[in-house]
Amino acid sequence: MPWYRYIVILILVFTTSCYGQKNINRDFIYMIAVDCELHKKYRCSALNYSKLYDIDKNEIFLKRSISYALMVKEYKLIEKYIDIIKQKAKSSVAFARFLIPYYVENKNYKKAREIAELNLLKENTLQNQKIALAIQSDLTSLSSLKILKQLYLSTKDKIYAQLIINIYIKNKDEKNLIEFLEKYHIYDELLMDLYGNFKMYKKAENLAIKLYQKDKNPIFLIKAAVYLYEPNESAFSSNKKLKELEKVFDRFEKSVYKIMSPVYYNYYGYILIQHNKDIKKGLKLVNMALKIDPKNAYYIDSLAWGYYKSAECKKAFDVLSPLKDERQEDIQQHLKMIKKCLENKER
Repeated sequence: MPWYRYIVILILVFTTSCYGQKNINRDFIYMIAVDCELHKKYRCSALNYSKLYDIDKNEIFLKRSISYALMVKEYKLIEKYIDIIKQKAKSSVAFARFLIPYYVENKNYKKAREIAELNLLKENTLQNQKIALAIQSDLTSLSSLKILKQLYLSTKDKIYAQLIINIYIKNKDEKNLIEFLEKYHIYDELLMDLYGNFKMYKKAENLAIKLYQKDKNPIFLIKAAVYLYEPNESAFSSNKKLKELEKVFDRFEKSVYKIMSPVYYNYYGYILIQHNKDIKKGLKLVNMALKIDPKNAYYIDSLAWGYYKSAECKKAFDVLSPLKDERQEDIQQHLKMIKKCLENKER
């Protein structure tokens, strides 16, 4: 023990007659409790603050004693005061918070969750939010959703937003997922894809254009082309909305060569062929897709369709006939038309 502590003890002993034994004991125990705190000897702190509480029933000492007892898992000390803690927990969130690790230690998880959620109702603080979340048995369950939303609002931390999104996806709750993403706009690319998946094409197109204007990523421009084409395919095939169709071609032309994706090479190539815009160029794009993915049935179908549109029916049949057992409706329809073309040429 350092020399100065002996001096303090001697002074305390010397002044016993002046202040009384009880006060000296109390001050001496308090000095030890604080010294243990400073040296991170938390079991020692817990035990000495417990003694102080027993002397004068000061609630502050009980709080400190229980806090340190929980840190070092000194559950016997907590058991000593458990009835007092439960009583005080009825009106004090701080004491109620002490009960959570106690119940967890005793594997009473249901009770621990009930207290954590009740604390959150009483005091919607970041600390209570984190405790309530930590005590959840499954972070992907609907019961965690409300707490996660409160945490996200408090912190704006995307980790919580990701957990919220995962819960919606797990529960196939696309409606509320879209509403969440629309409200906070933290994952607009995901929101755009969801709009597209649910055929909300105008919203998807508008968001894709907004994202493209923001960072000039060509993937957004090409998706804007797709979202414009999909709902208008029938109108385009009937030679309606031709200005909009030209806008589709223009968007593809500005982006497809930068992305170098076989999916979009084929998509652009097919619509050039389908609408007789530039069949030769369309065939070139489809072949670019096939070079990357030569066994893709959709790309093979696009190639055959390009030959058919070029009046090369034999070539189209040779390309597509190996896929005669494919169940895709478009492939079967194209094969039927190509066969008819061959039959007419043979007459």
